[in-house]
Order: sequence, then C-alpha cells, then structure tokens
Amino acid sequence: MRFSNSGAAGSGPTRHSDPVSQAFPRPRLVKPTDHMARAAGVVLAGGEGRRLLPLTRDRSKPAMRFGGDHHLVDFALSNLLNGGIDRILVIGRRRGDDVTALIREAWTAPARPDAMRKDGAAVIRICSGPYAGSAEALYRNLDDLALAGADHILVFAADHVNRLDPARLLEAHIANRAAVTVAALPVRIGEATAFGVIDVDVTGRIRGFKEKPAHPGAVPGKPAWALASMGIYAFDVGALDWVLRLDARSATSRHDVGGDIVPRLVAAGAAYVYDFAADLLPGQTERERGYWMDVGTIDGYYRANMDIAAPDPLFRLHNAQWPIYYGHPGRSGSTGPDLALRPADLGVPKIEGATVRRSVVTSGVLIGAGARVEDSVLLDGVVVGRGAIVRGAILGENVAIPDGVEVGSAGTPGCTISHGGVVVVTAADRFAEPTGGRDRSTYRLRRDVPVHGRERVREPGAAWRIPPSLAPHPRSAS
Repeated sequence: MRFSNSGAAGSGPTRHSDPVSQAFPRPRLVKPTDHMARAAGVVLAGGEGRRLLPLTRDRSKPAMRFGGDHHLVDFALSNLLNGGIDRILVIGRRRGDDVTALIREAWTAPARPDAMRKDGAAVIRICSGPYAGSAEALYRNLDDLALAGADHILVFAADHVNRLDPARLLEAHIANRAAVTVAALPVRIGEATAFGVIDVDVTGRIRGFKEKPAHPGAVPGKPAWALASMGIYAFDVGALDWVLRLDARSATSRHDVGGDIVPRLVAAGAAYVYDFAADLLPGQTERERGYWMDVGTIDGYYRANMDIAAPDPLFRLHNAQWPIYYGHPGRSGSTGPDLALRPADLGVPKIEGATVRRSVVTSGVLIGAGARVEDSVLLDGVVVGRGAIVRGAILGENVAIPDGVEVGSAGTPGCTISHGGVVVVTAADRFAEPTGGRDRSTYRLRRDVPVHGRERVREPGAAWRIPPSLAPHPRSAS
C-alpha cells in the first residue's frame, strides 16, 4: 500500500509551559536539505524481555545475541547510522545493566574512539532509568536532545530485526508536516493483537490507533490483514514536548509511547503512517522487502534466526551497502574511514567432525565429534557432546549437552517449550552443572560424562559514571 504526501498547513512548533492551556503546536515546513542535520535518534533499550524468559533471566532483551555475534540493539543503531543520523541517545533500564555496559564498551568513545566519525562526529550517548514507561523515558531526556538543536526525533526500539532508512521515514514525515509518523506494515489479523493497530485514510493520515486490541480492525478490502505499528516513530520535537508534558500530568496514563502518546497525537489530527514495505534499500533483494521481526517472544526470536539461516534467507545479515554493524570489546577492524565497527560474521564455532544444518551459532561454541545440530540456535559458550543430537532448539549461554543426548523437536523433559514447540535449554536446566572457579574448563554432567569446553566470563568493567549532561532531568509539568 502506498500513500500520498498531502498534509495540512500550519505554523511553527513552540515549547509550552502549560500544555493544557496551549493549542497543539503544528509542525513547520523545513528545507529538505536541512532535515537530516537537524534530526537526532533515540533507541529505547529498556525492555526486560519477560516473554523471552528463561533466555533473559540474566540478560536484558536488547543485549541478547542474534544471528551469531550480533546483539539485538545493533540493528537500531546500524539503521540510524547508515541513514545519516549521527546523534543518538540510548536509553537503558537502569545504570550498570548489560545494555549500557555493551554500548559503553563496544559502541562509544573513549572505549572505541576510532569508531566515531571525525567530522560531523557520530555521537552515541547513554542514559538510564528507572522509568515508569517509554514516554517517561523520553520526557525526562528530551531536553538533552532539544539543546543539541534537534527539530525532529526518530525513536527506534532496540529489539527489532529489520533494515529501515530513517532518511526516507523523515522525508515522508516532513512532507506531511506531521507531529508523528508511525512506521507500519500489514500483519495477519490473528497476530495483530500483539501490536498497535492503525486505521488510515487515503492520504495516510491516521484516523485511529489502538494498542494491542483484542479485536483488531482489518485493512479495508483485505479482511485477513491488519495494519500494525512497528514501534518506530518520527516526531516533531515541538509536538513531542507538548504531548509529553500533557502525559506527565495525567494520573491515568501508563506513560507508554504506543499506548498513550501516539493516540493523543492521532486525536489532534497530526499523525501519519509510513509504509515500510514500499521501499527497497540498497543491496536488498525483492525477497527481503518489508522484512521486520519483533523478537519479543521465544517463537519470534527463533523464527527470525531461522529466517537468516535458510538457504535462501528472508533477511540477509551481510549487505555491504547497508551493513548491520556490531562491536566487541577488544576487537578491531574497519569498514571505511568513518566507522571501526564491522559487519558481523556468523559465529565460527569449533566443530570436530559434527554436522550442522540450518542453524545459527555464536563464536566460542564447541560441537563434538559425531554430533548433529539442525534448525537450532546456539548461544555463547555452548558445548554439544560427542554424538549428541540437537533439533529445533535454542541452547542458552554456557549450556553443556552430554554425549549421546538428544534435545529438541521430540520434546525435552525439564526444559522450557514455547507455544510453537521450540525447546529452550538454559544452564539452569538438568543437563549440566558447571564446576570449579572462574576459569572452570570442565563440566560435571548429571550423567557423569565429562564434556570439555570453556565458559567465557565477562569481567566487570571499570567504574563509570553517567556524565552530568546525560543525567535524567527532573522537569516541571507546569
């Protein structure tokens, strides 16, 4: 579906001390050549990942591995950087969590001074909660972006797998003089209850927006499909400031961007949709058009990994024209004069005469002789014993599978099994008990069969304090 770029006229944005008494600030028209330089990005990386349990018991969702050595947060950061957004604020859940540690160690200066652009510097900064919701996270940090001179703010979630050009999203947003533009794509009506569902007119103006409705409305003429929000937004900064202040005064708000902020701007008649599937990015195949996966559940996470492991993948990690960068502390490499972050290769495991098919493995995995791994995802530090069989499973960090054991599609007692039948094994399950100290290199298995491997232990980073410029700002709503 394609929409025209018609929009209503209006006056410029202003900042308001009293959102209740002031009228809605209509965005102003800017020259197309100016908009990228006056835009900033926000990555919301505070997701706990409860629907991904038990994989997220000891790791937050944005810091989860995906596709080998990537992390989920890498996709949002790469899309923003590839699209020319060089000022990015990553908002984590709390100070010292694994997301803020990952960004600090792998993506930012001074940890990676060679990773930042020298001229028109690409700056990735970090701030942390706790926050009551995604809207409060924006509210308490909006001044930091506004003082940097941003007229437009692009908000990306840190748990989506996709390629999206923020420049095209912003162009459509500015052409419509919208307060908010919501990236959207059609999903099957039975899956739409997990998303914000959008009703639009022929110009692309949003007439209705319901967050996770029990009975989603269908796309006109397509009763099997609903138009779903991707959780990716372009905001006019004046309109965002106005609606965030209004939301902060509400005693009934959940302080959620999708559930509270977008519906307010829809009611103001200033919300538009961006048709994500209409554009094909450089280096993409037609098969990849419109690919987007919310990996918030075990089945979604597994399905997205299988999509990239297929012989003809629905989503290709490797695209030299639109790379998905990743960073690892202590590793170097360069993709050009601007960025030292390099596209990740699928993890290179140590495979000793084993068979691995249609699977995604992370570097540091050990697979023993005669083992067979099919349609599975193996995360950091996994050891698969000699002659073991793993099918249709996710093996979490530091899992050790004994020799000759079969795990997977037939069902595995004592492990988590998703609604879609994916078996999830974690180090807390019955297969392995790591022994020894911090440098332990053997596992005592409950079958008393030794499997040799190693557990990679992340050493605690040096003490780090959030700079005063990034500290949450207590703001008055009056």
